[in-house]
Amino acid sequence: MSYFKKGEYYTRKDIHASIGGGVQDFLPHKDGIIVCACVTPEMNPHLPEVILVGEGVQVPRWAKVFAEQKEYIPLFVKRSPSKWEYLGNFRVKSISDDAKEIARHKTYSGRTDVVLVLYLERNS
Repeated sequence: MSYFKKGEYYTRKDIHASIGGGVQDFLPHKDGIIVCACVTPEMNPHLPEVILVGEGVQVPRWAKVFAEQKEYIPLFVKRSPSKWEYLGNFRVKSISDDAKEIARHKTYSGRTDVVLVLYLERNS
């Protein structure tokens, strides 16, 4: 069940109030479970099929938690500072840390910090 409507815009505060999790994390979590994904198209040019995971103290860890979850979660894309568009519910179909695959994604995205690639599937 989703609290959100496809194509509608929400603030991070709206999202937090509805499902919890942090208001600044790209993978907000609550009680050890990823509750949604909040991503930017500039950092992830092949949304919603692919999310690129960058370096960071906790970022890869939470991406791996998301990859292990079987539940679909809401995916939001940032359209402006306070407008996050709901694209639907997704889960990780596969995850890759393959160096060649990461290098390919770094090239097309222009990012140098990619350490994991998440391939998503939509809940039909």
